[in-house]
Amino acid sequence: MKTQLNLQNLLIKWFFEQNDFGVILLDTNLTIIDVNDWVLQKRKLKKHELLNKNIFEVFPEIKARKLDLFLFDALEGLPYVLSNKIHKYFIQIPISSSYGIQYEQHKTEIIPLVEEGKTHSLLIKIENVTERVENELKLLKTIQDLELANKEALLNLEKFQSLAENLPEIILRLDVQLNLIYTNKNIAPQSFPINEFIEFLKQNLFNDFSEITKLKTKKELKLIYHNKKDFHFSITLIPEVNLDDQLVSFLVVCRDITSEEESKMHLQKLNEELNKLNANKDKLFSVIAHDLRSPFNYLLNVVDLLDESFDELSSEDIKKFIHEFKLTTKNIYNLLENLLTWANIQRRKFELKKTTFYLKEALDTLLLIFEKIASQKEIKIVNLVDKNLTINADPDFFNIVLRNLISNSLKFTNKGGQITIDAKANDENIEIIFKDTGIGMTEEQIKNLFFIEKTKSEKGTMGEKGSGLGLILVKDVVDLHRGKIVVESEIGKGSTFKIYLPNK
Repeated sequence: MKTQLNLQNLLIKWFFEQNDFGVILLDTNLTIIDVNDWVLQKRKLKKHELLNKNIFEVFPEIKARKLDLFLFDALEGLPYVLSNKIHKYFIQIPISSSYGIQYEQHKTEIIPLVEEGKTHSLLIKIENVTERVENELKLLKTIQDLELANKEALLNLEKFQSLAENLPEIILRLDVQLNLIYTNKNIAPQSFPINEFIEFLKQNLFNDFSEITKLKTKKELKLIYHNKKDFHFSITLIPEVNLDDQLVSFLVVCRDITSEEESKMHLQKLNEELNKLNANKDKLFSVIAHDLRSPFNYLLNVVDLLDESFDELSSEDIKKFIHEFKLTTKNIYNLLENLLTWANIQRRKFELKKTTFYLKEALDTLLLIFEKIASQKEIKIVNLVDKNLTINADPDFFNIVLRNLISNSLKFTNKGGQITIDAKANDENIEIIFKDTGIGMTEEQIKNLFFIEKTKSEKGTMGEKGSGLGLILVKDVVDLHRGKIVVESEIGKGSTFKIYLPNK
């Protein structure tokens, strides 16, 4: 639990260390807990002038412009992105702009920080997008100027080229057959082969060129061009017509938005990691609160009963309690072992020590452990693995895979059923198969089987309990060995788990 919270705190700390954007942290009363240097420098304030004050007291323009509604919604767990196109700015930072913009233009993200299903604080990220807005206005004005000049006559080539060469965008002019007429120098810094880039545009924008040929109206779209790496472009296609309204060429304006898209993807990745951390933390709480506490409560009751009524109990009763005590402590031990292994995998606190060993021998050793449980449920376990078949894996980690799959099959197979274990090898993979005649699963259950935020513990055919962590641990360990796991199942017809490991 502490590890998950520390990781969440590290992410928040990372935000506050950045100077490229503003960060404000609020509690649930919308009192300012912390701000970064960006906010202080922009508003020329000292930190003590902001801390422990209500955000509306420090920045009254938020409430005056009714942006407080988004903060109240965020307290209910709803994240928001306030676009500069609609909301313009979050806090007032006066600027001087040749485009009539009074205040810095902001893209603002309001992120509720949630713990145990409740919002405990709000993280506000304020990004200055004024330069981008001015560039867009500049580009829009340029495009409008070009369109206006088009209506009067074909652009004066010398004037057009002078204008295009001083723009940061890539400018292409193509004839109606999509042959290159002109390109500005800005294609050179990108190291694009011109012919390949134009061929890429032809293939990906053929329908768009056909559409604007008919409608004679400009069109805006986005494309990803791969050349050593992915380049993201915002593209404007402009039909150029003569005085008789006949199409004579196409103007293609390509603005590189790679850095903007990479920033979005980075933030999305951080959000996904934060969601995963929250899911792991919730699962950990669930296991500790229920799956560990319940058997301990049972053990305490048994100990109390033996302590208070030992002389009144028969030897058979005492043997029965001791047997149940033994089974319960084994289950707790296995759960703790799974829990610790899973936690170490999440924290990357382990070293994979691969060696080559005989699979059948490892299975036979584990089956001795499960012999009594199988006997009680009258389940037959058949080990068909060839005694000479070897695998290359970490024995301790892979025993966890084998143990959990055997335990899972025993848990969900009815009395009198059968579990068959087999393995096949080829030049590429080793396939290990666990097949049972158990109760089976629905497609939805299979789909959610290895997702910690979706999986839930199910009781076995004789009421056996579990944490739902075993199969998630199986998937993690198989992934560590660069393998994969496939599940086939049908209600009432049993389940088959297939593990594929590289045969190297």
